[in-house]
Amino acid sequence: MSERKKKSGYFYLTVVILVLVVAYILFNSEGLFRHKELNDRIESLKYELDTLRSYNKRLREEIDSLQKQYDSKIEQVAREKYNLKKENEKEIKIEKK
Repeated sequence: MSERKKKSGYFYLTVVILVLVVAYILFNSEGLFRHKELNDRIESLKYELDTLRSYNKRLREEIDSLQKQYDSKIEQVAREKYNLKKENEKEIKIEKK
């Protein structure tokens, strides 16, 4: 075998090995693509967590105001959420066309 063919064979073998190593790094179960996918999922969950925390904070504030027995707040919640009315009040419904 000539020296040139030997070098050419080693070059192709090296290229094939490098391609296989890069493919393994990118596509294995702990590869770069999986890493990117998991990071995107983490960011999505962080956003959802922040949204839920702010919602919980608003609910806690509403609970605190109700526990302090602010009559106007209790009346507002009773009217808006539960459609309650006082004994002598009349309900007027407005129909939209």
